[in-house]
Amino acid sequence: MEEGSVDLTATRVNMLGAPGAGKTCSLRLLLNEPPPNNDTSTPIACPAVRAMRVAVCKKIIWNRVTRANLLDQLAADLDAASQQEKLKEPLLPVVLSLPDNTQPATEIPPDPSSTSQSPRKKKRRTEVHVAPEYCSEVVVQEILATQLKGIRKSDHWLYIIDSGGQPAYQELLPLFTRAASLNIITLDLSKPFNEKFDLMYRIDGQYFPCHSKSSQLAFFQSAVSTGASFKPLDISCISKKPTHSMHLVLGTHYDKVSDATLQEKEEILKSSMSSLQSYLQNCVIHHKKSIIFPVNTIAESEERTKYSEKICKAIWCRGSDASLKIKIPIRWFAFELSLPDKQSIISVKEALSIGERYGMKEEDTKQALRYFHDVSLMLYYPEVTNVVFIDSKPILENLSQLLALTYVDDDDALASISEKPFPLKVMNNLKEGFFNEDIFEHLNSKSVLFSLPEFQLPDLIRLLLHLNIITKLEDEQKGHYFIPYALPSYNEPVSVKEIDAKPLLIVWREEKSEEILPVPTGLFPLTIVHLLNQKEYVTKISPSTPEYHKF
Repeated sequence: MEEGSVDLTATRVNMLGAPGAGKTCSLRLLLNEPPPNNDTSTPIACPAVRAMRVAVCKKIIWNRVTRANLLDQLAADLDAASQQEKLKEPLLPVVLSLPDNTQPATEIPPDPSSTSQSPRKKKRRTEVHVAPEYCSEVVVQEILATQLKGIRKSDHWLYIIDSGGQPAYQELLPLFTRAASLNIITLDLSKPFNEKFDLMYRIDGQYFPCHSKSSQLAFFQSAVSTGASFKPLDISCISKKPTHSMHLVLGTHYDKVSDATLQEKEEILKSSMSSLQSYLQNCVIHHKKSIIFPVNTIAESEERTKYSEKICKAIWCRGSDASLKIKIPIRWFAFELSLPDKQSIISVKEALSIGERYGMKEEDTKQALRYFHDVSLMLYYPEVTNVVFIDSKPILENLSQLLALTYVDDDDALASISEKPFPLKVMNNLKEGFFNEDIFEHLNSKSVLFSLPEFQLPDLIRLLLHLNIITKLEDEQKGHYFIPYALPSYNEPVSVKEIDAKPLLIVWREEKSEEILPVPTGLFPLTIVHLLNQKEYVTKISPSTPEYHKF
């Protein structure tokens, strides 16, 4: 029999929507948790939340869990399976090696009721070492050391990323979600869908305009178009590949609108989806026959539980096309659960050490890291760095602070971003996308991002180059690097005449009908970096003079 394995069904959930649309409140509603106590906005992104499907009184709900919770459960399951195996053989004395501050080891005699079986070759007694901490981890290690085989375990996880509505995060998100997923798009029913508003950057309770405008409808179109551009994962050991991205549209503040208003919003969405109708036909989770799933995210008591149950049931019954099922050795499963919950970054050396505790060789651990990277449960780039990102928040927060320098002008807010003021020349160059690497050393988020000696500034630069977030420039006085994400969005009607300039026009077309679709989020800056990196064709950044425009 082969070594025990785990059939893990994972549904990766992205909480998307305009700033203030209720993404965090919706997340807490999904997990049947109370609404936030205060009106706070997610600045960039929260650490990913893991949830498990559980059945309570015939109701399907999702519960927030930690790695420690899951490891406890795995230990209990393996212990039960181990005991089941022992029933098939004569029981032998077990010695419990307790911590130093407890009583000496005690021999536990076998159960005489099992001695009627035919005698077999005598085996050495088993020692189970119970450490004062990591008890569940030790139990799993000890049981796996017995080469227990034939165990099959199954789990279903939600892996939820609660994003801020900041444009920087929305543009960078596709780089860290490489495959189909379930997008929960929140739309505030109490506000117009078509009305444009200024995108704001929030820091320390203050809001600053990002020199960009958008609308709730634009957020919706961008989310579904981006989902359409993702390709299914092509990994041989996935037993069930996600077919395509799925979308669940939550209409928040349902308590503030009438049914007539809800129907009006429904028609607006249907009209906006006409160009994507063929794609969205099987990709939107409907509520009865409606696109919008109306909810009151601040509901309480029984009403809140009712909303939560309906959302969970909809995801469970109709969101399976965005789920992937992977079959992994129990050792890999235990290894992933043993990664530290409170750290966003660990060194590869530490990861290898954790793997050793489960009898995994170096190549086994690296293979497991590559596997979990491919299914988007962590970030592992051995080509350019010697660390593993258990959570992408430190990178996103660092980049967000860099981009915030282009539109935050309040002295107190700037002090929250950078430990010292930057020269005006540096700030102006950054607004055009140019910077030198030492700018990262002055951002306050560096304390987390550069917390390990294995990941410092040169490693960050290599990673950003590898991901095509930045490109290196030669003979540019304004900076050694260029980041197109720093450029403001062009929000006005196109007024540049063709005789004056020939702008780069990027369109996203439906393959068969050639109909123009909304451009997927993040495509424009990635295209610019790709063009600048071309060796065969020379692409230059336009000078900063009145006759040229950069947006």
